[in-house]
Amino acid sequence: MRIFAFFLLAGLLFAVSPAKAQEKTKFDAIPGLTSEQKKKLVAIEEDYDSKKEEAKEKKKEAEKKLKQLKTAYPADIAAIEKAFDEVSKWDLIKEKSDARGEQEIRKVLNATQRTFYDTNIMYKPKKK
Repeated sequence: MRIFAFFLLAGLLFAVSPAKAQEKTKFDAIPGLTSEQKKKLVAIEEDYDSKKEEAKEKKKEAEKKLKQLKTAYPADIAAIEKAFDEVSKWDLIKEKSDARGEQEIRKVLNATQRTFYDTNIMYKPKKK
């Protein structure tokens, strides 16, 4: 029973988290960043992340359809080619969303902050 109470208490402590704006973000390292700028950057990132996630899901659906077409007999080459175009379309939409999001973020920053963002965050290799 004591173990249960301990875990219950620990769960409650972890459930009470600080406000979202107080959480660590990839923008924390940007020099001279104001709390207002950080709020804007986090909002922009969340908006574009949701758009990228939607494109990722649509791409998965298109890939599933492509796989079905490629394994059908007899194969419909025209439909397969169209399905390849659909998969590529969602990749392109995701890349464009990334670029738009990066530019929206850069608009919020001053020249020094933009340079830091460009060299340390935007073009930093992403972990896979």
